[in-house]
Amino acid sequence: MSRSWAVFSMLTFIPVFATTNDVAPFTCPENLNVNAVPNILSFENLSELCYFTFPKTSNLTMSSKYYKDGFHSLVWQWGPGDEFKLELGRRVVGKRAGVTFWIYQNESVVAANLSVSLVDSTLPVDTEVILQFNFSLGFTGWRAAWVALREANLTIPGKSGYDQIKFTAPTQKLPARVIFMDLLVFDLNIQRQSRDQIIPPINGDIYDITFTWQQTYRWSLVNPPKVNGTKPLSEKEIYQLSELNLIKKRLVNWFANESVTPMEFKGNVLKRWKYLTRDFQNARSSLNHLNITVNQDGVISGSPLFVRNSQFGDPLDKGVGGNKKLGDVTFKVLSPLTSEYYFSTKTRTIHNTIWMEL
Repeated sequence: MSRSWAVFSMLTFIPVFATTNDVAPFTCPENLNVNAVPNILSFENLSELCYFTFPKTSNLTMSSKYYKDGFHSLVWQWGPGDEFKLELGRRVVGKRAGVTFWIYQNESVVAANLSVSLVDSTLPVDTEVILQFNFSLGFTGWRAAWVALREANLTIPGKSGYDQIKFTAPTQKLPARVIFMDLLVFDLNIQRQSRDQIIPPINGDIYDITFTWQQTYRWSLVNPPKVNGTKPLSEKEIYQLSELNLIKKRLVNWFANESVTPMEFKGNVLKRWKYLTRDFQNARSSLNHLNITVNQDGVISGSPLFVRNSQFGDPLDKGVGGNKKLGDVTFKVLSPLTSEYYFSTKTRTIHNTIWMEL
């Protein structure tokens, strides 16, 4: 099926701030070069949908309801076993070459996977799929994939590459058959990858989960060792225990002591509190940079967040809106405002505040 025919059913959702619910049809530009696909598809332009082919049982649209970059994302409404494909018109080559993308779902689809295949059309049909992996749909919200060719074969030749990508829908008849996709990137240098419940290790014969960079998920599955209550502690263990008790004491004295309110802080504690209140004020100011809004349907939107090493995302203080770094938001907004909320909602603090205002 030709690309021009595939897009006959392409529609675009009206942005959330529009005053009409009409949906307008879209036709691919006649002068679009479908063989010159950009390295990054952010789906801000309807013409980007023209790069894809898909069956009549599927529909591709663009939406401003959920997005990871810019203000729009691709929406794929699929039928069981549907496949939509993109031909790059060039080869993405190298051991560290691969693909990254983000997917959003409103509903979790348990025990269902989106199959992703990277294809080298220059090879015989029976060997053209050089990397295939499953992307679990058992989640809600946003999830990311970043996968390198070498994860299928550590000794993959340096000139290996792909020129097509195929997304194949689950074959089951499922109630939820819509996904949002954004930031589809045909990357030439994927240095770090992460395997978890969304994308397990792709080739278990060459590596296990310890091979990957992000280890948070693996450690979350490990139970803490049991403490032998009858065996005497070693000198090292006694020291470690004393350090833990010191941390506990500081946390209790500073954060969890319900008998003391900020109005009663003195000395160094008061000094620390003044630094904290300055952080509270800065956090409220920085929160505005995230441009968080709630539309008439109750959908919350704001600045997309990216990790420090991502090529996307700017420092928090670089203007209002736009992509931001997650680390900045965590330390400059979430942490201070969480502390402020905790202190301001303590029962004794509320009582003292009321007494002072009477």
